[in-house]
Amino acid sequence: AKVMVEAVGRGWQLGDLDRDSQTTSAQGEFTFPAVAAGTHRFVAQHPELAPGASSPQTVDGTTPLRGVEIKLGAGGTISGVVVGTDQAPVANATVRLAPRQDEGGSMYGWGRGGDLDRASVGGFSTDTTDGGGQFRIRGLADGAYRVWAYRGTGGNWWGQKGTPAKVGDTTLRIVLPAPGKLVGKIAIDPDGRAPALASASIGWEAPAPVV
Repeated sequence: AKVMVEAVGRGWQLGDLDRDSQTTSAQGEFTFPAVAAGTHRFVAQHPELAPGASSPQTVDGTTPLRGVEIKLGAGGTISGVVVGTDQAPVANATVRLAPRQDEGGSMYGWGRGGDLDRASVGGFSTDTTDGGGQFRIRGLADGAYRVWAYRGTGGNWWGQKGTPAKVGDTTLRIVLPAPGKLVGKIAIDPDGRAPALASASIGWEAPAPVV
């Protein structure tokens, strides 16, 4: 399991699971060489088990803190298929999942009842579809979620509502719209000359060079 430290009272903190975590030993033990003084909780994620968190723990900056316990429950799954508007399976699509409690919320629209605590513990789980468009996300706590899919590793999913799902769903079907194309021209006023170097972006997409 991978274990991370979160300061209590500092709001939602996802952190970087690879950079900021410690991996448990075969005995389930973990050690952080240094933790700032304050009140923290320790959260753990495992590919097959549901995420979990310790009770709040106070670190005084001097005395080593020992005996922290994190309990991980049985992990649930959500699986399904990603298809295009032509109903053909979409291979190598990224499927992203986040906790949901409200019917009308969107990604990061947590002001309408999204479960920030469960998001912080569980993070945003992902999977990549196989050649048949199939995906399976494991190690989930019981509850309701929303699922997004997009082609490749990028995608303009920010702010989208996603597809409602719950742990145990095995036939979730996500339809991706056909990729579109936007054609335009960048010109420098007043003579309309094309710039020697420029880039363009849409929404939260990474800028692309203009050729």
